[in-house]
Amino acid sequence: MRNTERALADVASPLRSRLVWLAGAGALSALALVLTLAAWGARAGLLRSPIWVPAAWFMAFAVSGVAAAFGGRAVRRLSAVRLAGRLEREADWRAGSLLAFLEPAAAGTSGSLHAFAAERAAREVADRGPPAL
Repeated sequence: MRNTERALADVASPLRSRLVWLAGAGALSALALVLTLAAWGARAGLLRSPIWVPAAWFMAFAVSGVAAAFGGRAVRRLSAVRLAGRLEREADWRAGSLLAFLEPAAAGTSGSLHAFAAERAAREVADRGPPAL
């Protein structure tokens, strides 16, 4: 893993853990909401057949699974490339100043100069990244 990519992953780590926690909370909330609505429907006399119990549990797990899938999708979308592009667009980074270091150096580029610039970009991400996110 390159320096800039590692710095972007380190900066995104707190966001990633929050998204995982929120995805779990969203899935549990969806489960509780569906079961609560089914219980209220039964109490109000709208659901008389006993088949509503397994149907409510099935729907609760299905909705919970969808909520967890959306949360997992949000976590996967927090990749280094997407994060670098977003920082360049929305956090006043110069265009290409981060994305350029996530790809190999172009042919004919000085390896030591590229490594120095990548290290500098990684330090800048570590310094400016957390407040920008």
